[in-house]
This record gives sequence, structure tokens and C-alpha cells, in this order.
Amino acid sequence: MFYAWYVPYIASAYNAKLVAGVTDTTFGIGNRITREQLAVMVHRAIAAKGNLQQVNATGAFTDFDLVSDFAKDAVVYVNAAGIMNGMGDGSFAPLQSVTRAQAAKVIYELITRL
Repeated sequence: MFYAWYVPYIASAYNAKLVAGVTDTTFGIGNRITREQLAVMVHRAIAAKGNLQQVNATGAFTDFDLVSDFAKDAVVYVNAAGIMNGMGDGSFAPLQSVTRAQAAKVIYELITRL
């Protein structure tokens, strides 16, 4: 049986509850990751390591009402922790795809905290 190179990585991340599929039977391979989805994955990674600190913050972004319910706590947390910032105009742009530069910054910030 042939498996694509990414199968063990997705399975490991799924089993660790860091990622979920877009449906119960579909992962969404090839789909772009949104900023709110990245926030959720980072938040779950920090929680999995037992490093979640209490934050006292609210969704202060101009477009916080556009953040999906499943991502609201994660967006607030990663922003308050300094891991993910908003955009220059005061928005979070939750449904915008993550750029390579944004992902690199977030991964760096995550690694320095874990």
C-alpha cells in the first residue's frame, strides 16, 4: 500500500489533537490555512505541552466578529501571548490565508515559548 509522504505527519498531529479535518472524513490536503486555523493549531500545541498561561484579553480586533466561534479563544490567546499579531489596520484577517512570512514568524514565536 502506498502512502503519501505527509500521511504519518498528519496522523501524528491528528492523534495529538493539534489538527482536525475540514469534515469528519476529509482533511483538506492542498487547502490553504487561514490565520484563524493557524491560531487554533498553535493554541492546541501550547496546550498539549501544558504551557498555557492565563491571559486577560479580549478580541480587540476590528474584525473580531468575523473570527469563527471555534477560533475565538485561540485568536485572543495567541495575540495576548505575542505569538500572532493583527494586521497593520487593526484587523486580524481571520479568513485570510497565512503567508510564508507570517507562518515563519508564528513558528519562531511558538518555538521560543515551548
